[in-house]
Amino acid sequence: EGSGPNGTFTDGDVAQLLQQHFGLNAAAFLTAAKQQQHVKAQQPRQGGQAAPKAAAARPGEGSNPAKNSSTRACCMQYESVEAFVSQMTRLVEMEREAEVAAAQEATSLYSPATAQARGRTLLNLRASDAEGGLLGRTLLTLVPNKGFGMIPAPPLPTHKFTPHDVVALKASAAGLGGQPLCTGLVYRVRDTCIVIAVDEPPDEGLDQPLRLEKLANEVTYKRLQQTLQQLTRTNIVSQTELLPGIALLEVLFGSSPPRFAASAPAWKAVNGQLDPSQQAAVNLALRAQDVALIHGPPGTGKTTAIIEVILQEVARGNRVLAAAASNIAVDNIVERLAATAPKLKVVRFGHPARLLPQVSTATPAGNRKHPANSIRIATLEPPLGWCRAINHDRRSLRTHS
Repeated sequence: EGSGPNGTFTDGDVAQLLQQHFGLNAAAFLTAAKQQQHVKAQQPRQGGQAAPKAAAARPGEGSNPAKNSSTRACCMQYESVEAFVSQMTRLVEMEREAEVAAAQEATSLYSPATAQARGRTLLNLRASDAEGGLLGRTLLTLVPNKGFGMIPAPPLPTHKFTPHDVVALKASAAGLGGQPLCTGLVYRVRDTCIVIAVDEPPDEGLDQPLRLEKLANEVTYKRLQQTLQQLTRTNIVSQTELLPGIALLEVLFGSSPPRFAASAPAWKAVNGQLDPSQQAAVNLALRAQDVALIHGPPGTGKTTAIIEVILQEVARGNRVLAAAASNIAVDNIVERLAATAPKLKVVRFGHPARLLPQVSTATPAGNRKHPANSIRIATLEPPLGWCRAINHDRRSLRTHS
């Protein structure tokens, strides 16, 4: 219960909880954020929209985000890269432990019936179909065992399974913590069936009642922790072992400002429909020597600007790495590139079950040609040395060089 009226939580309560449980000193951050909201509310509006910030509109004309006091006040500051790595490693581990505990609680501490009631297990299933073709994986279609063959098909019980979840398929008779017949990823969810993608289907055991359990996905956490640890090795390893873009640390941690060329190289838009803000975004990205940030609300044309930046970089002979916070966002980039420049060589990296079917031909398994000069999507395998990466989500476009 908070200290505010009727037990509501105040900013002070939130800051205290963040400090107590996560070691985050958020008091200054919350205060600065509230001050910025107040200042923004007092700004004059143009045409019903908030007036644009000068720094965002003219990034090369004397604005320096690294020296902007209001910007720095609203960002968590770390004394060193090591301090950042130490805190983030601890937070990532806390999140991993919580997810693993939730999965173990549902599958080991509760009965299968209780686990199903909590949405993390589906009981009494049967394999109605097994088909190959998903770039070497096998798709297993699971349906309710009770009522199998009825028309219309009986629906699945209420559950929390979603595409891309990591799952284990077990015999219904297997005890709590029993060995799975196989593990895989949820590929498709329908009202009456759920399809999972597995690397190797079991040789036997699919002809009996089955249950499906949701597992914790520890791979992402392990990769996060490995990358964090690599950030602290910059002083003791040779340059050939460094991660691509490691030279950006000083800029990203505020030790030095991002650098921009006085003017962008001459370029002609492939997309003749770019509006002035999109042209300015592309121009900024092409001028960036370290990192450039372009952000805007949904629907403002950030993806269109991304596509143009990629095409301009390829035209300059550069290899491009595009990454995103979700598979859908990456697939969207692949589709847009294919529609805009059909002859462009694109390699899409990722588990086939997590990709849209229409982009599967761009994966290494779907197309064995590995072009030397190409766009690589959602991978960290550009050549050592100079490279440019584009990171996109619904809120912002970030280009790193």
